[in-house]
Amino acid sequence: MQKVETKQIQWNAPENIKAFITTRIGGFSKDRYAFANMSLDVGDLKSSVMKNRENIQKSLQLPSEPSWMKQIHGTNIEYLRSPKKNIICDGSYTDQQGIVCAVLSADCLPIMMCDRFGKKVGVLHVGWRGLDKDLIQKFIKKFKVAPEDLCVWIGPTISPKNYIVREDV
Repeated sequence: MQKVETKQIQWNAPENIKAFITTRIGGFSKDRYAFANMSLDVGDLKSSVMKNRENIQKSLQLPSEPSWMKQIHGTNIEYLRSPKKNIICDGSYTDQQGIVCAVLSADCLPIMMCDRFGKKVGVLHVGWRGLDKDLIQKFIKKFKVAPEDLCVWIGPTISPKNYIVREDV
């Protein structure tokens, strides 16, 4: 297949903080996953997902392998002292240079945060359960950055037109 398409996010972060999203274009996944799938949790071949992830790391010349979260629609938030694989959480952050935080999203809301000094960076995977359980507030409390020093990017999410709202929501 082809290189995974990425787009750099234009937001109010300091110059040393870089953020990217992937599109569905490119990648090594096949059949019903024939797009740039990054998730190990949807039934795609692990080898295809790993090739897609490696493709991103190489094409963006990332300083380390991204610390991918195994997102569970919860409120667990992990501080990263070093790169980690498949962290069970819905938020991660670091103040260590060279660590790449990564978030997966399809219909849930990806949020990226950093401080205006470029010393801390973090990501969140926010669905309705996380919103209901105050995931964003819990993240900000752990992140320990004054509101006036916080830079935030809120990514694309599913629209009400395309989401079935059940009684449990």
